[in-house]
Amino acid sequence: MKNYPFILLLLFIAGCGYSQNLVPNGSFEIFDTCPNNVNQITRATGWIGSNSPDYFNSCDTSGFVSIPSNFIGYQPAFEGDAYAGMLTYHYSGFVREFAGIQLVSPLSIGSTYTISFRASPAIQKSPTDACIVTDKLGIKLSTTNSLPAVDNNAHIYSDVIIADTANWSLISGTFTADAAYSYLWIGNFFDDANTDTAIIQIDSIDLMYCQAYYYVDSVTVWADTTTSIFEIAVSNKEFLYPNPASNVVYIQQLSFAKRISIYTIYGIKVKEMNLKPNQNNLNIATLPKGAYVVKIQSPNNAYVQKLIINR
Repeated sequence: MKNYPFILLLLFIAGCGYSQNLVPNGSFEIFDTCPNNVNQITRATGWIGSNSPDYFNSCDTSGFVSIPSNFIGYQPAFEGDAYAGMLTYHYSGFVREFAGIQLVSPLSIGSTYTISFRASPAIQKSPTDACIVTDKLGIKLSTTNSLPAVDNNAHIYSDVIIADTANWSLISGTFTADAAYSYLWIGNFFDDANTDTAIIQIDSIDLMYCQAYYYVDSVTVWADTTTSIFEIAVSNKEFLYPNPASNVVYIQQLSFAKRISIYTIYGIKVKEMNLKPNQNNLNIATLPKGAYVVKIQSPNNAYVQKLIINR
């Protein structure tokens, strides 16, 4: 009977869907050329833009579009060393910015998908920078590479104002595909009348210059599937410590490890990243306290362990 906790863990993981993220370069890590100015989202491989969204990467030595500090604010990446940024609302009605990418393969009509991304409002550096936060930031899918209409509709979006400038907020949802969507676009697809706002600039400002600007990272589209990750080898080896953990967890004696995924106990993937050579730690400070399941894998093997975050 002493094995019940691990048996339950195996049953849970075996029931979780496991599939490929259909968003290539969803964390903006792959780039053709290091960014050095604004309006360079196309330097992130595969990404396109409407009205010139921005690309931030720690490779920029000028600090203008670097990470964590850049021209608009300060924010470490949710994962890796890069993210995108875009204007999502302007008090004077200026144009908004959108970022798009072609999916690995078109969605299958009638199939169910989970879409998610992380967002964080920029911390304003002056009254003419980001001084408004909003709701309605989301993802809209399209069958072409043309920007979908701003018509008060999106496949997933936030119904609450995203105002946490210290952390990355998760925006996610599940839907059933009604078309063979092959492109994904991120932005605010709701007009001003249907977008709620709040002012975060505490100094005296001229509202005509106020805008909302959001960093975006870790974009995913996952197909629900009955394929179990236990079709590959799994062991109950304890590889994480400390456990429970608070802000950092260490990976023990798994030199083969190439990729790590973290799920909630309900099977929702909340973090995934490639492990760098000799990397032996993982920052979990952005995850709420609670119970999670961690999977570390290589091309031919995998380990699964329950992790408790308690702070």
